[in-house]
Amino acid sequence: MIREHGFNSAWWGGKAGIVEQADFFGHSPEAIREALAPFEWAEFRNPLDAELPLARIRDAGFVFADTQVNFRVGLAGRPAQCVESLSLEPASNGTWRADASEWAIFGQERFRLLPGITPARLNQRYARWAAELVHRAPETCFEIRSAGEPAGWYFAEPGRSGAINLTLGVLRRGSRISGYAMYEAALCRLAAMGYRIGWASFSIANSAVHNIYARLGARFVSPGGIWLWTRKP
Repeated sequence: MIREHGFNSAWWGGKAGIVEQADFFGHSPEAIREALAPFEWAEFRNPLDAELPLARIRDAGFVFADTQVNFRVGLAGRPAQCVESLSLEPASNGTWRADASEWAIFGQERFRLLPGITPARLNQRYARWAAELVHRAPETCFEIRSAGEPAGWYFAEPGRSGAINLTLGVLRRGSRISGYAMYEAALCRLAAMGYRIGWASFSIANSAVHNIYARLGARFVSPGGIWLWTRKP
């Protein structure tokens, strides 16, 4: 019915759950309460469609938190270097590490709705995520440098058959480069490495990223919904 989300639990410092099937809400209210009892909070993810039991989701105490925009973007045919003033240093070179204290704040993420959350704590979640990506795929995680200074970071993870997950991009706090320039430079490097298509998702609230990927030629596909439940005090 529900399982622990290990990554979120480690970040939060308490037990966090994940519901992955709408069938969960077909159980009795008592069974749902019992299943949720061990968790401090939980989320439910599902494609948005007309068959979702919205009333049951609401009655179980889950609130709609976000729409995730899914997309695909072609990489083949992009120039090897799109922005000459930017350089990309892969994590595999060992010259940098993810440090969330230098990052711009993630202001549009659903986890900002959790009780007691702070911008610094929210950024720490993404720092953990970035560190895992660097560990698994250091050659496709980059520090973006302008005039030799860090301006942002881009973390991607290879998939199958020439595809790559464009997982996370973040500007340095106070950086003067545009988000578009950073994302374009990362996609050009990945194309030069032989990747043919990228995919990812982002919050519908993040209009800046939406506009960047639209300008980069993304094709948007079926969105997903995310609901959050938090234990009452």
